[in-house]
Amino acid sequence: MTQLYYVGTCPRCDHQGRLYLQKDLTDRTLYAHCEECESGFRKPEDLKSPHGWFLTLLEDYETENPSMEEISRSVWAGLVVRA
Repeated sequence: MTQLYYVGTCPRCDHQGRLYLQKDLTDRTLYAHCEECESGFRKPEDLKSPHGWFLTLLEDYETENPSMEEISRSVWAGLVVRA
């Protein structure tokens, strides 16, 4: 079973979707992905910025679910609210 790690709810869709962490395999970084509106946030500060998001459907890269070890080395460390 796939393990997903969440970091809250999405500010773009009025907190309707959960933000789960994904690993961009092209540049090897983690970002928060909204399961509802498909918005992405590259760093925690972007969640508070009206322009700090991107539409993941328009990006051209592959993703995978990150491990807790990868998350612990990222800017998202300490923000996981549910595993």
